[in-house]
Amino acid sequence: MFSSIWPICPEFIEWIHSARGRRLVFARIVRFGMIATFPFMAWVLLMCITGSESPMLVLLSSSMEPLLKKGYVLVLHRKGDAFRVGEIVSFDIKQPRRF
Repeated sequence: MFSSIWPICPEFIEWIHSARGRRLVFARIVRFGMIATFPFMAWVLLMCITGSESPMLVLLSSSMEPLLKKGYVLVLHRKGDAFRVGEIVSFDIKQPRRF
């Protein structure tokens, strides 16, 4: 049946059809799924902890020097409406869509 599709590796097809082969293939698929979904889960966890839609921000300009240098990664958190002296404020500017 598989000889026309896999003429080089008939042993591989037999291995896949064995119980051990199915178990290993299933374990690899589950492992790949866990690796692929981890960054998303970490991002959602950071969103829940910080209370911000965008919990991490990369500083793109050197306007905050000498305190913060260009390229620093900032972790944001939302505290409320009151600001204190010395706090860094970030803005979420909604830009209109251009088609």
